[in-house]
Amino acid sequence: FASLCPLSGAARGPGWGEFCRYRLNAGGIQDKDGLLRAVKELERRGLHASTTALTGGDAPAWFARKWHSRDPQGDLLAWDLCQAVQLVQYGYAAGLLSAGEALEIERRCAARAQGQFPDYDSYLDGWLMGLDVQLDGDARETEGYPQLAQLCLALNGPDAGFAAAWTTSLEGLPQAPGPSGPPPWIAPAAAALLSAMLLAALTALSAVL
Repeated sequence: FASLCPLSGAARGPGWGEFCRYRLNAGGIQDKDGLLRAVKELERRGLHASTTALTGGDAPAWFARKWHSRDPQGDLLAWDLCQAVQLVQYGYAAGLLSAGEALEIERRCAARAQGQFPDYDSYLDGWLMGLDVQLDGDARETEGYPQLAQLCLALNGPDAGFAAAWTTSLEGLPQAPGPSGPPPWIAPAAAALLSAMLLAALTALSAVL
């Protein structure tokens, strides 16, 4: 679970922080205010609020066949929440956010994800739908899809080791680590926040598909 936690970047050394600053700068994010604006925009709009072309008779035939039983505007929130969490992780590693600020945003994303999706499977499907929209095509036809499919199975399979139920309470989680670094509660905290962070790792992978 530590790899899905916003504090995980601290263990990757200064090079990771520099990489995260580069990624944020490449996206036009130069400071904390810019990062917070980007996160709020993903929460408020993102793909889930701009999908009119994917509804009704305007949807491409392949998209309609693949996702006929899903609600694009509702399900695409999974993609947006993962993007928001990815930015938070970058922001913490780059020194723009404190640990407490990062965890609080992820707590907010987790609560929204729990309210929108009934389980991990539904959340994963929403993220995969977002990948299709981002690629403007069926992700199954990309060169990297076999590796992505294996990762999805590993994350969502019965042996994945996710100890937290989708409905795990988010109340009472610690707000920030102690002065000596990540504390012992980091794994359970990450598990409880998993509803928002489960697919954050996939977000980075989608960039290379």
